[in-house]
Amino acid sequence: MEDVRPTRYDVIDSNSLGLDLLKSRYSTNDQVNVQKGDVLDPLKPDRQYDIVYSVGLIEHFDPVGTAKAVASHFRYLRPGGTAIITFPTPTWLYKAVRGLAELTGNWIFHDERPLHLPEFERAVAGLGQIQSAQILWPLILTQYCVVIRKPD
Repeated sequence: MEDVRPTRYDVIDSNSLGLDLLKSRYSTNDQVNVQKGDVLDPLKPDRQYDIVYSVGLIEHFDPVGTAKAVASHFRYLRPGGTAIITFPTPTWLYKAVRGLAELTGNWIFHDERPLHLPEFERAVAGLGQIQSAQILWPLILTQYCVVIRKPD
């Protein structure tokens, strides 16, 4: 297996605290860049990327917002590039763990909406071709990890 050695990481998030923490952790690394942004109102990208990676985001919107957030990722992706997007999915394990967390008052993601794969497939239709879709069971709060290739 080849090592992956990106030449730069551009992190876009609406959470200033998270961006500040990341910036302070990599303050001497000029390969890590942070930018405040909103996936539902994205800035015009000044560059396109080979890989766009998204985790913990698209499940925090209603179906229309989720589709808009998914489409936003592809604005940053060069033709032929790859998007890797993860989102929780309501397997029996997810429902059991979340139910227990809610019952005990330990659930903090009140706007999280676990998604079924067909909703994601509809959101990505016309944007790219799904290369793989796999449930990550070891995460316990099960997530789909979907790899999508944008057409050339």
